[in-house]
Amino acid sequence: MSAHGPSPLTPIFTNLNIHATHPPSAREQTRKYPTGRRTPNLATVPEQYLSLALETGYQASEKPVGEAIVDSVLSKQIDDLEPTLTRHGYTTKVLTEMLGTKPGEIRALFKQTLGFDRARELKEQMLAAGLPV
Repeated sequence: MSAHGPSPLTPIFTNLNIHATHPPSAREQTRKYPTGRRTPNLATVPEQYLSLALETGYQASEKPVGEAIVDSVLSKQIDDLEPTLTRHGYTTKVLTEMLGTKPGEIRALFKQTLGFDRARELKEQMLAAGLPV
């Protein structure tokens, strides 16, 4: 070391330890939340609901945004058959072509007004095709 400070070749930190840390897994992060009730997969929740939940939480000055606020914003039918299939790109038109049915049958299936046997038959076809039923 010279009188004017350390020379460019002298290391400044001689005992620097580097520790790599990893964030906790998703399972560890969500362990404190109850699992008794089915909660929607947030990856498939439309962005508008997430934005609305965050805005509502902000207006209520709640940090972090709690489960009650998210539940109040989310559609109660978000996990029903029609929204689930629509989120995955299976519209009534696509399902009609895929299953060889009429649009009215698909709509009746979604409204749960289709006959039991025919509804079961269509759902079995959807399962066989790999749809998220």
